[in-house]
Amino acid sequence: MSRTDNETESGFLVYEGFMPGAIGVCHLRVIPGTKRTVFLASELSNNPGPSVTNAIKGIWLQIQNKFPGLSKDKPLVIEHYNDQAIYGLVGGGNRYAEAQITQENIQWYPRTVDEIVDLAGISKKDLIVKTSTLVVNTRALEREARNEKPHLYLV
Repeated sequence: MSRTDNETESGFLVYEGFMPGAIGVCHLRVIPGTKRTVFLASELSNNPGPSVTNAIKGIWLQIQNKFPGLSKDKPLVIEHYNDQAIYGLVGGGNRYAEAQITQENIQWYPRTVDEIVDLAGISKKDLIVKTSTLVVNTRALEREARNEKPHLYLV
């Protein structure tokens, strides 16, 4: 697949869980910024496996395999939770946390939209993921993923 350097990509990432046969699904948006690339992993309402937070290290490994060029130069790995999609809170907000992942551990830092925009050199609108996108039938994706290696489904 070809794209320009500044083009945002998004789709569903199917990832393996910790237990054999466990599969999780998140929405992944890849946002090349003027300063840093943002990998925005959003939790889905019907995620059948481990949460984005619990599987972030595995998600990061898949991102590095899928986007080797973009995952260099201090990328920002951002976890995103939409309270309306996850908890059904009408008018619920969005929560973001930067996950800094090393071989030894993972540290999370809550981030505001303004902080992410400043750190990466992106637009605020790049961080908007529609609630309807986060409420999907993950079972269909899970069944398909069991037949092959986890990967990113780009829509």
